[in-house]
Amino acid sequence: MNLMIIEKHEIDGQNLIVLSGKRFKHLKNILRCEVGSFVEVGLLGGEVGKAQVLELTSKNITLKCSFLKTFLSLESELDIICALPRPQTLKTLLQISAAMNVRDIYIISSNRVEPCYFNASVMEPEKMRKHLIKGLSQGKNTRLPKVHVYKQFKNFISKTMPTFCDQDGCQTSKFLFDPYAENMIESKQLGDRKHIVIAIGPEGGWVPFECDFMKEHGFDSCRLGPWPLRVEHAVVSAVSQIELAKSSIVSS
Repeated sequence: MNLMIIEKHEIDGQNLIVLSGKRFKHLKNILRCEVGSFVEVGLLGGEVGKAQVLELTSKNITLKCSFLKTFLSLESELDIICALPRPQTLKTLLQISAAMNVRDIYIISSNRVEPCYFNASVMEPEKMRKHLIKGLSQGKNTRLPKVHVYKQFKNFISKTMPTFCDQDGCQTSKFLFDPYAENMIESKQLGDRKHIVIAIGPEGGWVPFECDFMKEHGFDSCRLGPWPLRVEHAVVSAVSQIELAKSSIVSS
């Protein structure tokens, strides 16, 4: 736990918070906090700072929070479209996306998605939120990604996607990751576009029809490398490739 995520309703008027349960056990048993110790804290959706341990008992811990006036960078406008993976993989996907400052996650169906996955317990909003917060803690980020679920591939790409892309005259860079594509992402494909959308396929990849359909709707086909990757690894690789391309623009 690199950043203790807390919510506004948990803090009283004196910036005190009393924790029990998993967070208490982590502070006591893993971080070995004592009275007087400091831990890094982040207010969900807001500031980061430090908290000092004021009291420690066998059941809970009392912290005094001091939030800074500076915020973590929330400039990223990176969205992920991901074919719904198996439930255990989805948990990891949510955590990774939150850790890497993804703004919106669009979970969609595709030819190789098992329909029963949409009924998995992890699809419940509160359970997804739990994994997102775990990712925020790992990545020292406080912005909670928004998760959207769509079960119709064609309808999403052709009708829903245009509602959040290319708005206010600002064009969106859209990338489809395909192991058979010739090139990786290049900085010139990003230009000065701040909004970026990446599409990650299911285990086994997108079928040819899906690739062609996305290309017809403005996606550039790129590859992550010569290796078949698991969904969660593809997300890390894709976001890292985007960051590398962005850094090339800044340094040039």
